[in-house]
Amino acid sequence: MDRLWQALAEHPGQRTIVFCCSRRHAVFARDWLRAKGVSSAAVFSGEGGDSYGRSLEQLREGKLETLCVVDMFNEGLDVPAVDRVVMLRPTESKVVFLQQLGRGLRASVGKTRLLVIEFVGNHRIFAQRMLHLLSLSGDTASWSDLRKWLGGAEPVLPAGCLLDVELDAIDVLKQFLPTGATASVEAYRGMRDELGRRPMPAELIARGYNPGTISRSAGSWFEFVAEEGDLDELEQQVVASLKDWLKTVETTSLNKSYKMVVLRALLDQSAFFESVELPQFAKQCRRYMLEHPILQRDLLQGNHAVDHHNASDEEWTAWWIQWPIDRWLDEQNGQRWFTRKGDRFGLSIECAEELRPDLEAMTEELVDGRLARYIQSKRLKEVSINELSFTGKVSHTSGRPILFVPTETQQPGRPVGPTDVQLPDGSVWTFKFVKVACNVAHPVGQSKNQLPDLLRRWFGKDAGLPGTDFHVRFDMEDGSWRVEPVEASVVSEESPETQETAAQGFGAMLQPSIANSAKFTTHVPVYDLVAAAGTFGEEGIPEEIGWVEVAGHKLKPGMFAARVVGESMQPRIPSGSVCLFRPCPTGSRQGRLVLVQLNTHADPEDGGRYTVKRYHSTKRAADDSWEHQSIELQPLNPEYPPIEVDEHVASDLRVLGEFLEVLDASL
Repeated sequence: MDRLWQALAEHPGQRTIVFCCSRRHAVFARDWLRAKGVSSAAVFSGEGGDSYGRSLEQLREGKLETLCVVDMFNEGLDVPAVDRVVMLRPTESKVVFLQQLGRGLRASVGKTRLLVIEFVGNHRIFAQRMLHLLSLSGDTASWSDLRKWLGGAEPVLPAGCLLDVELDAIDVLKQFLPTGATASVEAYRGMRDELGRRPMPAELIARGYNPGTISRSAGSWFEFVAEEGDLDELEQQVVASLKDWLKTVETTSLNKSYKMVVLRALLDQSAFFESVELPQFAKQCRRYMLEHPILQRDLLQGNHAVDHHNASDEEWTAWWIQWPIDRWLDEQNGQRWFTRKGDRFGLSIECAEELRPDLEAMTEELVDGRLARYIQSKRLKEVSINELSFTGKVSHTSGRPILFVPTETQQPGRPVGPTDVQLPDGSVWTFKFVKVACNVAHPVGQSKNQLPDLLRRWFGKDAGLPGTDFHVRFDMEDGSWRVEPVEASVVSEESPETQETAAQGFGAMLQPSIANSAKFTTHVPVYDLVAAAGTFGEEGIPEEIGWVEVAGHKLKPGMFAARVVGESMQPRIPSGSVCLFRPCPTGSRQGRLVLVQLNTHADPEDGGRYTVKRYHSTKRAADDSWEHQSIELQPLNPEYPPIEVDEHVASDLRVLGEFLEVLDASL
């Protein structure tokens, strides 16, 4: 409070509103100010405060200097002469902050400015305040906008507004510029303000954001939600006692949708904590999948042991038990979560009765999110099946959104060079297609590149930023190309080139188990990821799926094998090759071929999280050491662009291993 008194003395005002945390806080602030000789009142809903009407009238007449208020004055207060606002309560809500700020922004005779005194300390909220102010023009500002403004760019503000920050404050703000899954996190917070509750993963996906980037950064979805303060007391108890179950639902591998369909069917039947009769339950799961326009494709594709349309109930039930039911009966995250006794199948979780509704709701939240990701990925693949249709992924270069498109080899018949394309509004633009991208587009007859503006108009200011996954679709209709934004989608959890399991991708090379004496003597482990040359591969934590024999090499612990798909490292690494890697040695990585993971980035060709590239970095001195200025992951195939990683996310790049040789290029 001494700091408040000092600030009030240094920045005088005639009529002041002090926003407080609670009724008790408002009464305390009023009494403290009165003791200092400042005429004050405490106004809030309920008992214990001063008269609302009389206090407001006295403030208007100048008989009262200060009102100490709680949330009831966030909106609805009409005293234009208020010329000073003090924020003694923290809030991350953009809506609440602007409402409080707005109490002092009304014009009044003789009033030339509004003075805002805020006590947020050295906290990320300080940076968020600047974001809110940069949004006053109507468009929601991004962290990229704040970074540019701190670097000297002119902000877009309403007429007559000026935003000025002292040099010391600029240094503080730069400390709070976030890295990592920024776009998704800020989308979460913005939707929370909009909805008045925490958004679900499926809702983020529907708006083009990938909640997976949030989960990887925080450890899990609900760990992030807890950090945001968005779990109630019972939900916190669920996370504390059943964290491993929630983690299993969030991370269990999905080559098909079957395992999530099992959980969804249990939830739909209100049988989450009850056992079900498998024959009847299998029929319900079958009906659910066949009636779903997207999920039914998992059953209609070939290579199944049964004919899903014509199989008898008994045949289909036996198949369903053999696949998702038996998979759920396996141990996951150190525990068996389901049990089967004869024909009865059910969850085997000890959960206090009072926590069951919350556990069920939180499980449903994760299941719906995973199904949404899976369904969207299937839709995206579908639009690429037609030889006269293809999708382009919105990515970025130097902060500007561009489109990455399939190569001519991958998508025969797609345009090359300048091509006239009709937009959904009927206008015709010229898109310039090069080998793997389209980075220039403009209305016919003009020359200025307007592609970044178009993509931001379709997808918002976050178009192409890490953590987003927006696409556009090009279609040939009646001899003319058309383009439109694709419904928000996310990276598939399957390998982009095959729907085989990771183990099937290694063919006869893979041995499920070997003698301990052979480990790292004649064999190395194989991890459950598809390292991609040209694409970051499947997301998630690599899991050992078997061992492969390596001849002619002195093996050491830490070496491993992974399959590499894509064409960007040809001819050195043919697509589909099984490759040998070793832990990256200490010292410089410059020029080495490395397998890297970067959760806040995506390779333009397919948008996953692992890639094999040549490593090149630029460094600069920082105090007594050095820091990365930029990292470039370079392909060997000149038809592919490098992946540029700037200093803001370089710390999130993880080098998993150094490429040694191709073990088998025939796969």
